[in-house]
Amino acid sequence: MVSSAMKSGLLMGFGSVGVVVGAVMLVYWPSIFFAQLRRMMILTETSTSFGIWREIPIPMYLECYMFNITNVEEILAGKAAKISVQEVGPYVYRETHTKVDIEWNDNSTVTFYNERYWYYEPEMSNGSLSDLITSVNPIVVAIGVVLIMASIWILMKKLLRSPETSPILQNSSQENISDER
Repeated sequence: MVSSAMKSGLLMGFGSVGVVVGAVMLVYWPSIFFAQLRRMMILTETSTSFGIWREIPIPMYLECYMFNITNVEEILAGKAAKISVQEVGPYVYRETHTKVDIEWNDNSTVTFYNERYWYYEPEMSNGSLSDLITSVNPIVVAIGVVLIMASIWILMKKLLRSPETSPILQNSSQENISDER
């Protein structure tokens, strides 16, 4: 069995070592910590953060909601003063960002091109890319506003009654979100 004097001696010895190590760490810890942080955070091809910076590992999603006009016939016939809409969607896209053509410059900067791609996620979406969405034709409406402001409303009426030009569009949800047809 260990005597109480021996226990006290061991306790005092370990306590003294702990106090000395704590005092040394108190003095040197900030410089050790910031040196390690600098090593990890400064962007180089071998740094810890380079892979995360080049290709973000966190999934990003873009949710697109659209509004479908439900009273088109009444609007075109002049019977409805307000547009009635129904929200459709979301149409969900997974977004990826990858930095390519990375060049390390002499002045400690990096030049790169950020490639961004969107991939349709049908299992996360409420609808498909072939859904027909009826919406306002922004070009015709903008022309209408300009013509009204210029007090040329007769030309506006003729333009809107033309079968080729309508203030209402019907496109697929994919055509509304991207330029792919």
